[in-house]
This record gives sequence, C-alpha cells and structure tokens, in this order.
Amino acid sequence: DPVLGPHLAGRLKDTRLPLRLVVCQDPKERSALRPELLNNYLSLFRGAPHLVLLVKHFLQLRGLKGPEHGGVDSVLTCMMVISFLQQHPSNTVDKGNKRFTGLGELLMDFFEVYGQYYSYQCVDMVVVDGGRYDLRGPAGDLLPRLVCNSPVGVLGHDTWRALRVRDAFEWAALVLAHQVDPASEAGTLPPFATQPTLLARIL
Repeated sequence: DPVLGPHLAGRLKDTRLPLRLVVCQDPKERSALRPELLNNYLSLFRGAPHLVLLVKHFLQLRGLKGPEHGGVDSVLTCMMVISFLQQHPSNTVDKGNKRFTGLGELLMDFFEVYGQYYSYQCVDMVVVDGGRYDLRGPAGDLLPRLVCNSPVGVLGHDTWRALRVRDAFEWAALVLAHQVDPASEAGTLPPFATQPTLLARIL
C-alpha cells in the first residue's frame, strides 16, 4: 500500500475493536506462496515445524514478529528456518555419517547462526535449488535486512529492525550456551541471565 509504506505493511490491529487487518505490500506475490508450498518445504526437514513455532513465539515475545514492527513475519520465519536447515550439517553430510540432532541442538545452532555469524548487511538467503547464501551485490540495499530469495520472489525488505532481531538471537545463543556449559559464558552474562529459562527446558 503506497499510503502505508513498506514499514507498515503487514498486520494492523484496531485499538477500539479486537480486529486484525492484514495489509500486503504486494498481494500477488504473497498469494502465490500457498500453505501447500510452505508445508512441502517444511516436510523435508525433521523438526522444522516445531522450530518455526519456537522462533515465532520467541520473536513475538520481544515485539519483533511482523513487518508492522520492522520484524520478521510468519512466511519469512519459515524461510529462515528452511534456509538454516538446508545448510545444517545434519542435512548436508552423507547419510552414513549423520548423527541424531535434537530440537534443542537445532534451536541453539539456529540462534548461533543468525545471532553471531549471519551478515544482515551483506548476505541474502536463497531457498530455491537446494538453498545457499549469496553475497548481496553492489547495487543491492546495504542496510541491515533479512532478505530471502523465495520461490515467489524476494522477501524481507521491510525488516528494518533486523539488527534488533540479531541481538535477540545472539542473547538467546549466549544464554542457552550457558545452560549447557555454565563455564562457557559465565563472564559475559549478568546474574539474572544465568538462571534456568523456558528455552533451556527443551534441551
């Protein structure tokens, strides 16, 4: 919607009535991404739907879910998880060398990748053709964004709070690492962060 602009595209809530409005910046592009297509992608990886739900809930608790907040909407969350799993060692090594990877380990690896290693300014996710990470070209937008080349086009140009998302993921990675190995991050975390968390209970 040219009136709302790219940062307000998404879900809007009427403060007077319990109604939620969905405003798409590009309705044709979004409508092409049908639930069957997402389900087909998610069904390729064990634990993918559960990981999506955990990440969505994590972002929602921090006000980072949805493009109206400059955050990550549901479709982009799915694409982030799919891209992550496409590159994860549990899916890239030979079947004979694979080891069991639980949901807790996948969640920790997800937070670590997108919180500490992924470059929000220079790299785009690509989920088609088996998935990969591409360097953003010199003509591309160098502002920090979570950009994904999906089967229906480019998603994520409205994630203007991408660095807040990165910081939240990095914090989660440090806290969960402490739960697994209390000596690993003890010197970098405040005392309240070293207590057991809801996230740590699934490990």
